[in-house]
Amino acid sequence: MSKEYEKVLVLYVDGDGDIPIITKNDTPVIGRENNLKLAEKFALLKPEDSDLNALFYAIKIYDEIIEKKLFASCEIATISGDPYGGVKSDLKIKNELEKVLSQYDAEAVIFVSDGGRDELIIPIIASVLPVISVKRVVVTYSRNVEETYLVVMKYIKQAINDPSLSKIILGIPGLLLILYGFLASLNLAHLFSSLLLIFIGTIIFIKGFSIDDLVIKIWNNSKIQFISAIVSFALAFAGIYNGLTQTYSSNVDGEFSFLQSFGLFLISKFIYGLNTSHILSASIVIFFIGRGIERYMKEKTFHHEIIAIFFFLSLGLILTLIGDILITPASNEEARQRFFNSILVLFILNILVAVLVTFYDKVIRRPLAKG
Repeated sequence: MSKEYEKVLVLYVDGDGDIPIITKNDTPVIGRENNLKLAEKFALLKPEDSDLNALFYAIKIYDEIIEKKLFASCEIATISGDPYGGVKSDLKIKNELEKVLSQYDAEAVIFVSDGGRDELIIPIIASVLPVISVKRVVVTYSRNVEETYLVVMKYIKQAINDPSLSKIILGIPGLLLILYGFLASLNLAHLFSSLLLIFIGTIIFIKGFSIDDLVIKIWNNSKIQFISAIVSFALAFAGIYNGLTQTYSSNVDGEFSFLQSFGLFLISKFIYGLNTSHILSASIVIFFIGRGIERYMKEKTFHHEIIAIFFFLSLGLILTLIGDILITPASNEEARQRFFNSILVLFILNILVAVLVTFYDKVIRRPLAKG
């Protein structure tokens, strides 16, 4: 009999949640008889699954402990995770283990695994109870060609039907094939290897810094602002790219100074008579429109956003005038005078808008809201 632990739990964890889905039996399942019934039911429904072998092996270990009286007390239980994996699955496993412990106050765990990814669950189990033993079940298959074919087909089918695996095994290769076909149709297939490296690097970067979790958090907190931020970024990127391209093509010989090149960038034509300055201004305005809508839905006010929108619209006009001056000879007094007059007018208009909007919010809107 063990001197250190008296009450031990033989635990099998079905990490991907196959057993409760197929048998329609909820987990946790506690006790030898209940687990044996669960194993027999699972065997009739899916006899080829490796979970079945691990479940029977857990029962075998339990019987050996009872027969040899290795511990003062022993119990067996089966718990399961979520088919989609991730944090949700980990929390489900931990919660089910705590349910088991509420009925059987074990001091340690003998963990049974089918040799797959279920062993990644050990740290979760160990955070609740010490794991004193890990038993891995490796199923041996016949090595002839027919058996190998059946085994391979089984795992291919599992990869297709398992949501957590299909995204990686099918989803990503499918996306890459679409990208290659699209590039080939444009006679740009030679760019595929470079784009593939960028794609892989981007995924590593996103996962390394948990950017995907941050994006999900932002999306859950503010969907409208998130969409407006994406549109804003895309528009700004298009404007900057267009401006740089036109500036470079206009200054191939290097005849313009840095300031003149910057002026060319600011007034580079885009679409519908707009230029780079207008596009950059519009991209920021779109972001504030999204934020204003979100804020109005929550607080019934968006006066700060109105002030910001008017300011950045004015900034687009000012940057256009600056671009004209930078590429115009210094002797052009008319352009400079137009610039200063515009600055003065826009400054006065911005002050007027800020005063009116603030007055409306504090003097009219808030008293009405309180009333």
